[in-house]
Amino acid sequence: METTSRWYKITRAQFVIYTDPETGKIISRNLIMLEGGACRIFEYPRDGVQMMLLKTGDSLKIEGRMKTALYVATVARTYRKAIDDYFTDPGLYEKNMDWYKAEISKCTYRQFTTGFYFGKPDENTQIYDNNTYVNEYIYLGIVEAVKTAAEIWENIPEGLTDTPALCRIEQRNKFCVGDAIEVMKPDGTNVPVTVEAMYTEEGESVDSAPHPKQVLWIKLSKVPEHYDLLRVKQG
Repeated sequence: METTSRWYKITRAQFVIYTDPETGKIISRNLIMLEGGACRIFEYPRDGVQMMLLKTGDSLKIEGRMKTALYVATVARTYRKAIDDYFTDPGLYEKNMDWYKAEISKCTYRQFTTGFYFGKPDENTQIYDNNTYVNEYIYLGIVEAVKTAAEIWENIPEGLTDTPALCRIEQRNKFCVGDAIEVMKPDGTNVPVTVEAMYTEEGESVDSAPHPKQVLWIKLSKVPEHYDLLRVKQG
C-alpha cells in the first residue's frame, strides 16, 4: 500500500503521520526522537510524558535494531514503568524520576541530547565532537530456563543435591564464580546476587565463563525466574 506522509510540529516535538492517499485515513503516527535523546523525556516531568504518550497515538516503539538485549530490555522496561507510574498517579511518576534516569544510564549509550524535543535539532543540539559509547553495565545473558539439578542431569554433580534450582544462560560476556552481579526483572526490580557456582551442560564444574555463547547452568545466591536478565557493573 502506498502512503503519503506529513510532518507536524506538536508541543515541542516533531511527528510524521502516514495516511492512505485514497481515503485520507491515518495509518500510523510516529514521534521522531534521536537515539541520544533516549532519557531526555524524563527531564521534563509531566509535560514530557504527556507529549510523548497523549500526542503520539496508540503505541510507543523502542528501536532495537543493532542494539544489545540489555539496551532494549533496559530502555523498554524503564519506559514501561514510567508510563504505568504516570497513569497510576502523575505524582508517582515525578517521585520516581531519579530511578528512571539512573536505569537509562545503565545501558550502553552515547551522550544525551534533547533530540527533536524542542524542535528540529541544530548545531547546538547535535553532538559532533564525541561519539564514544558509555558502558556502565555489561550484559551477561538471559535466563532461558530454571531447573533443579535432578531435572538437568542423571548424575547430579557433587554439592548440588539440595540446591533449590539453577538457571540456564547462553553467556555473552565473561564472568566468574564469586562475582557480584544483578538480576533484572521485568517489573523494574533489580536483585543483587552472587555467582556461587557454574556448570557446563555436561555437569562439569567451572570457575569462569570465558567462551562467547557458552551454555552454562548457574547457581546464584537467589533463584532467578525465566526471562530475567543478568548484568554486572563495570569496574
